[in-house]
Amino acid sequence: MADTYRQKVLHSGWLRKQGGVVKTWQRRWFVLRGDQLFYYTKEDESKLQGTVFLPGNAVVELPPCADDPGRFLFEVVPGPGNQRINANHETYLIQAASQSEMEGWIRAIRRVIYAPYGGGIFGQSLEETMRYERRYGNRSVPVIIEQTTAYIRRHGMAQEGLFRLPGSLTVVKELQDVYDRGERPDFEDLQADVDSVASLLKLFLRELPEPVVPFAQYESFLQAARLLKASEAEGVSRVAHLLKQLPDDNFNLLKFLCRFLFEVQLQAQLNRMTAENLATVFGPNIARSLSESPLTVMETTALIQRLTRTLIAEQDAMFPPDPADNSDLIELDSNSGAGTMATGTMATPTWPTNCDMSDVDASSRSDSPPHRKSVYDNVPVTDSEFDSESEVTEGAANSCGCIPTSIESSRSNGSNHGNGSSGPLVIGSPVPDNGVNLTLSYTELQNQVLALKGELSRQKKDYESRMQKLERRADRQDRQSLARSSVHEIPVAGHNDFLVPTAMTSEVDMTLSYGDLQRQVKGLKSELTFQKSEYEGRVQNLEQRNAMLEQQLQRLEQAVKREKMLRQAAEIKLRNEEQARLSAEERNLQLQRELDDFCVAFGEGQDN
Repeated sequence: MADTYRQKVLHSGWLRKQGGVVKTWQRRWFVLRGDQLFYYTKEDESKLQGTVFLPGNAVVELPPCADDPGRFLFEVVPGPGNQRINANHETYLIQAASQSEMEGWIRAIRRVIYAPYGGGIFGQSLEETMRYERRYGNRSVPVIIEQTTAYIRRHGMAQEGLFRLPGSLTVVKELQDVYDRGERPDFEDLQADVDSVASLLKLFLRELPEPVVPFAQYESFLQAARLLKASEAEGVSRVAHLLKQLPDDNFNLLKFLCRFLFEVQLQAQLNRMTAENLATVFGPNIARSLSESPLTVMETTALIQRLTRTLIAEQDAMFPPDPADNSDLIELDSNSGAGTMATGTMATPTWPTNCDMSDVDASSRSDSPPHRKSVYDNVPVTDSEFDSESEVTEGAANSCGCIPTSIESSRSNGSNHGNGSSGPLVIGSPVPDNGVNLTLSYTELQNQVLALKGELSRQKKDYESRMQKLERRADRQDRQSLARSSVHEIPVAGHNDFLVPTAMTSEVDMTLSYGDLQRQVKGLKSELTFQKSEYEGRVQNLEQRNAMLEQQLQRLEQAVKREKMLRQAAEIKLRNEEQARLSAEERNLQLQRELDDFCVAFGEGQDN
């Protein structure tokens, strides 16, 4: 116990604890020291009331009560396999004065409970986090940074407003709790939205006790930012010199972040996040003053943004590649074979796997062979069939993806491609690709869901009818070509498996052989298969958006229910207060009448 008292105080403050026989609320001074939580009657810690041994137990946040929403409750409960915390208490129910105070206590307690398992990383120093994670491998940045950036790289690089739109508070809180328990969530299994994962990344950086740019070097970096305004070259040189003086963990994290953000701003035409916009978002999370007064923040905001923008835009000069570092290599995805950057270095343009390179080469060569006469050239096509075919095959060169990603993004003017997006729809009205607008009203979301369902049904019907038309057209062309052909086939000696035309085939120049017709039909069927897969992908995209809107509707319905409950509780309380006021007024009137009667009676008695 004496050793525990000599340990550093991790957290302290006044809280209310429920205790006693009648479960009354008692105000106590709580101190978190070592692996125990002490509570006293006075702030001077002269009289100890009890202790709570934290290892092996857990702390949970209790939802607010509709009858009394002003209470912020959390509870220390037994861990797995335990029935009681100690001989006197099964659990400890504690009340804080505000939401922020409660969250601070929960983070501090969880850091003590889960620190042996690598948890409690939110609010923990970067040095302590890396010291634990290096036990299980040679890491340069925390696991949470690697996981969040990898997920955003796979699913959110083309999302408009990336890092600017806030994520779901509930999802971010759940993910934070998972990391604080020492676990590693799988964002793919959880199907987490990109905005929530991005908010989790910013929250981790914001809650570092000391930012990525340490407080001791903050002023030096500010001076370098001022120098950037006067002379760009001298400023860049000065910042690069200061970066070398950072601790290794801070330097590695800053290097990783800047390379990743550089990769994000390469997709600025899609996500609208330029280096300036990213600097506005990440500047306060990377560098901040020890004194966060409003005046200081206003004076230094522009300098921090300029510094962060330079770190992102000039990351090649700021963070020269390490020859022993393999982080610049391109990792190949085992499923798709597409190259994904591990740290944010720019990859060379790659051709999609579904692109026919022979078509690209043929279209790019000037000495391409003349157009081959096809059996379909002589088949009359009606206007209705032509319109149907043109709608299906319109823009086929773009939809096949036969353009390098980097080149296409430079001239697409904001069109969404790659990363799971399907681009503008050919059939029906287009559906925006920038995700669900979380600011929409409840009625607007309902209308969007109904519109998407109708659009999905129309897409399926239109697709089926067009597939049937194309199949009928292919069969009719096949029959017409065979009817015009005058080819007589006889077996050739020694080649019983092959058939060749006789000398009477004077129309060979005008009509293809049966084998060519089969190949043409096979090509048409492959085209139909491609169109089918394309439309199925778009239908799947619509279904995913529909599911997202339905989830948003469910959350809004739950919020409406909570608002109704709160409103009903407020109405009941208001009615009770009104009844109490009326009763008090009636009582006052009655007392006034009794007083008047008494005065009259007392006056008459004196007269007599």
